[in-house]
Amino acid sequence: MPMMQAITTLFNDMKKMEVAEYLLLAALAIVAPWSWEVALYIFMLLIASVVVRIARTKHIGNPTLSKTMRWSLFMMAGFFLWNVVSLLWTDNLTNGWDYITRRLPLLLLPIMLLCADTSYITPTRRRGVLYAFTLSLAVKFFYCIIAALVSGKGIKISSTFDTVHHTYMAMYLIFALGFLYSEWFTHRDKLDNKWKSILVGFTIVLITYTVFVASRTGIAGLVLLFIFIVLHQLVGLHNKKMGLIILFGGLALGSATYFILPEKARRITKTVSDIQNSEKGDIRVDIYFNALRAGIGELPFGAGVGDGQAVLAKYYEDDGHEWPDLNTHNIFLDSLLSLGLPGLLLLLAMLALPTVDGYRKRDFELMTLMLAITVSGMFESVLSRQMGLLFIVPMWYVIASSAPCPQTGSTDSQ
Repeated sequence: MPMMQAITTLFNDMKKMEVAEYLLLAALAIVAPWSWEVALYIFMLLIASVVVRIARTKHIGNPTLSKTMRWSLFMMAGFFLWNVVSLLWTDNLTNGWDYITRRLPLLLLPIMLLCADTSYITPTRRRGVLYAFTLSLAVKFFYCIIAALVSGKGIKISSTFDTVHHTYMAMYLIFALGFLYSEWFTHRDKLDNKWKSILVGFTIVLITYTVFVASRTGIAGLVLLFIFIVLHQLVGLHNKKMGLIILFGGLALGSATYFILPEKARRITKTVSDIQNSEKGDIRVDIYFNALRAGIGELPFGAGVGDGQAVLAKYYEDDGHEWPDLNTHNIFLDSLLSLGLPGLLLLLAMLALPTVDGYRKRDFELMTLMLAITVSGMFESVLSRQMGLLFIVPMWYVIASSAPCPQTGSTDSQ
């Protein structure tokens, strides 16, 4: 289906409440890279819209979800509820309830997806939301450049583009780049040269944006996404020519970029070097070593959702650091420290099951979303910040609601 025709028929056969919900999802996708505060208000409207739609249709249950996705949603709800259970052995209840409140979307998302019929989100409508998200990121890239020039500060790597938080911006960009690749290999035979050029342009802009953010998450995500794409071309599609072009082109571009970037922007290589040499020069290395020790020391059930930070602060102090408020910067270590093995296992299942589901369905966008969350979660506590959750929730909602055509029997094109 040509792109313009898909856009004009996007709202055909949709009921009014479905249109409202879809527009709220698109608005969330557009706003998320700019302001989590505004996105939070939109998310509240989305919840209200879903509740009203369920009440009006008098229907509870979602036939579009696969069994694997349902189990992943159960694990997500279980992860949130285990946070609540850990309050039983938490001393700092005020801090604990604060964590619970911030992670509430991890309970609301499963409830919404399991209860509301989202079959109206066809693969084409999924693409509409993801294009809106990608366009929003591209617009923000140029906005950062223009704002820097107008202010007279000039364009500087990291500071000019680190307007939200580099880890979260990198998470958004990794996912958007995965979507663009999915568009290219899925629809390349149906798109005209104009749209192919637009996809290439978007890709160049977002790769540049990712590099200029100078984030560990961005570089790690780009490398993993690059490896996945090469393997997909060589092994999955048996397209050796294109696979080799991407492989050597990516290696050449990466090598050139490394030497062009100033040394202070090569943050991930310094972290890897410090880990290998067991040095104390990189703060992130010290954080991880102490968080791992603290997590192991609180097995099997963790310190409790409200006490993890206090326990970690003691390990920092013993190691000669005064970092009372510096968290683990890692969702896996954070879960091990605060929630113990049950929390960590629930988190791993919550992320692994959709990845398996995406692989079975050849759903590249679902796999990329899990990659973006996982990689970002290794560098930041993305499940404790609204700017992370208010990206994860709408994207998970849209993608889980729309399976690729071979599995749904739909004639709609992914």
